[in-house]
Amino acid sequence: MTIIRETLLAATIGLVATTGAFAQAATPPGPPAASGAPPARQHNCLLKALNTCGANGSCKGLDNLKGEKLPVKMTVDLAVGIVAGVAPDGWVDATRIISLGRTADELILQGIDGGVAWQVLIYEKNEVMSFSLATADGVTTGFGECTAVKEP
Repeated sequence: MTIIRETLLAATIGLVATTGAFAQAATPPGPPAASGAPPARQHNCLLKALNTCGANGSCKGLDNLKGEKLPVKMTVDLAVGIVAGVAPDGWVDATRIISLGRTADELILQGIDGGVAWQVLIYEKNEVMSFSLATADGVTTGFGECTAVKEP
């Protein structure tokens, strides 16, 4: 029994050390380096429509997100690596961007906020966006628009 405990302890210590090294080596979210004009580092978004669907397949429209009435304002800040809005109590509600992908005209952002996985797709060419939240028992989807903030 002692040998099993020592083996498990050694494996756990090795896993923690490996995970720490990986976290330090990971690069923060942000657009990949490209030739030409740098991409916008901030987008101001307006979420205009929301629907929610339960695990049983029933769906309905929503008029708010976390108590904030539509349209909901969100800021995507690539420099800081967050998506932020204002909560109904007036305080900032921000979540970290965990993954960022970029095509020529599209940003694909993903993250986790508590027990919720989220995704935002911004099509920069015509400033439209889609938004989704997923939990084990349902999804919420939404649509709106995002405008790139011009650098000073």
